[in-house]
Amino acid sequence: MIECRLIEHIGRKYTFNISWNSVNGEYHYIEHLITEEQYNVDPDELAKLFTTPIKCQKCDQGYKNEELQYGCGSRWLYNTDNGDNDHVGDMFYAPWLHDSGKCMWWDNCNDPRGHIIIRMPDGGYWDTDSRASNCTMVSDRNHRCWVKHGEPPQLTIDKDGLTCGAGAGSIQMTTWHGFIRDGKLVN
Repeated sequence: MIECRLIEHIGRKYTFNISWNSVNGEYHYIEHLITEEQYNVDPDELAKLFTTPIKCQKCDQGYKNEELQYGCGSRWLYNTDNGDNDHVGDMFYAPWLHDSGKCMWWDNCNDPRGHIIIRMPDGGYWDTDSRASNCTMVSDRNHRCWVKHGEPPQLTIDKDGLTCGAGAGSIQMTTWHGFIRDGKLVN
């Protein structure tokens, strides 16, 4: 049993990343923090700012004329222990799933906070408002394959409500199968 907690977005982290494979096949990388404005600049232009010195962050090995790969990345920051890593059982709202103005699965999904995403024990993420792969009402856009009760993190998710015939309210991930009961992941 794993206790769930609600975490909140506190911003975004923008990075410029350089990586390369050494001749023996080892993967090396450098991650530079950048601003949101720099994130929107052509990566070829940013590469000019970060090309020296090039030393791997994990092993300190220097770059030796291997082919460089580079690009920008961004990720949400959360109010967790170290600011940007979530943990198993963490729940967060995903407002970006409604950026287009509507939900991709449901016509009646209009919470401005977005869908609730949960970090699962197998390391994956589960969208509690997604459609089940074995949904029996695929043309219906009003039911829910899983029905949520309560407010995060004290959620129970089951089949009690307007739902389809898929499963019994459990969640099947790649290597974990279980339930959300009273704010806990249980199997």
